[in-house]
Amino acid sequence: MRKQYVRRTLAMAAVAMTTVIAVGAGVSADPSGAKNSFTFPASCSNGGEATDFVAIVNSGNGQGQGTENNPRGQANFSPAHMAGSNLIFHPTQFELTFTFTPGDGSGPFTFDQTATMKNAKTESSCTIDYTTPPDQDGNTFGLQGTVLGFFT
Repeated sequence: MRKQYVRRTLAMAAVAMTTVIAVGAGVSADPSGAKNSFTFPASCSNGGEATDFVAIVNSGNGQGQGTENNPRGQANFSPAHMAGSNLIFHPTQFELTFTFTPGDGSGPFTFDQTATMKNAKTESSCTIDYTTPPDQDGNTFGLQGTVLGFFT
């Protein structure tokens, strides 16, 4: 009887420790350190004064192929972590222009992307106007536009 009690206690302790470790890892995760994350400044407002944030998005597909390889387009609405806070921005509608400028001096490649989620909840609006610093080859990437959504 004593051995069964000890085994049961150890099993419950192991489950509790695993839960604490798993939850703790998610809570303390650093989204800016994710392999394919994209970090950019955004200015957001819910109709009042605008607040400047550093947004971090990681759609999780890991292949750099955007949503073109996903016909249902789930990655279109990947949430953004607002660095330095516990806020998560959930986009529901966006109008964005993406620009890639090669460092070889050839002209930029630009495309517009718009999407609206069904029954979109749009309590807040974020404006983005960002161009990355040149990489080692002189290439830059720009993102400009407006994203509507809500914070949690």
